[in-house]
Amino acid sequence: MQIKTKFGTLNRSTFKKRLKTALDVKSLRDSRQALFDLAKKKRYDCPDGRLVERLPRTNSAPVEDKLSEDIYIIFHFIEGENNYSDMKSCISKWALKHNYETRSSQRLNFFRSDCISQSPKAPVNDNALQRTDEDDDRMSTIFAQIAIMNDKFEEKFSRLENQLSDIITQTENDILNLKSNLVETTKKLEEANSHIEQMKIKEEKLINDNRGMYFQMSSMATRENEIKELSSQIHQHLDVIMKKINCIEGKLDTICTRHNFFSINLTKEVVKKKTCG
Repeated sequence: MQIKTKFGTLNRSTFKKRLKTALDVKSLRDSRQALFDLAKKKRYDCPDGRLVERLPRTNSAPVEDKLSEDIYIIFHFIEGENNYSDMKSCISKWALKHNYETRSSQRLNFFRSDCISQSPKAPVNDNALQRTDEDDDRMSTIFAQIAIMNDKFEEKFSRLENQLSDIITQTENDILNLKSNLVETTKKLEEANSHIEQMKIKEEKLINDNRGMYFQMSSMATRENEIKELSSQIHQHLDVIMKKINCIEGKLDTICTRHNFFSINLTKEVVKKKTCG
């Protein structure tokens, strides 16, 4: 059985953890019932009745914990590692009491039918046994594939999530730095403009006073050159900032494209495996 290969070596805690990770409450109920039906076919000593209805209760373990515990017990009962007494915790107490008197006669009928089926007049129904094995293998395959696909999906999604988180963190830091630089650059530009206005006022005053015209004009030329150089540096810094922003946007587009491609391929893989199954 593939289910034995995938889950048989796991301890109780890991077995239940894998189940709760792979399946929701409804799927756990369906899997538990399917295993119980399979146990009735494979073991004559399987308890009669119905499974305990697991409902949310105050000061009690979560429903998914109880369901995964039942699945663990029933699975190992099918494998022969658990006995009738182990199964009692999964069966409704009312059902156990109600069917206690009929179990002996049903077991006797089982042995009688087994003896009759092995007689020359009543050969063993190989088709019925084959259908049971096919059901067993099909359920085991689906059960194992769900867990495997869930593990792969979680691993890939976690890795992608971590990469995306790192990129987003780095991007946010870069944007904060760029904003800080932009504020500082804007402040310098405002100071430069204010300085220009002040220099213009001084220039007009010097022209009107006709004092130190040559020296002041030379100083203004020097100031204008400094302002032009500062303005050029500011524009260069702004170009660098815009390039970094464009680079960051390109990285985010690449990550989104990879995430969409991964999601589409993963969906196709799940659909393909379910169709093949």
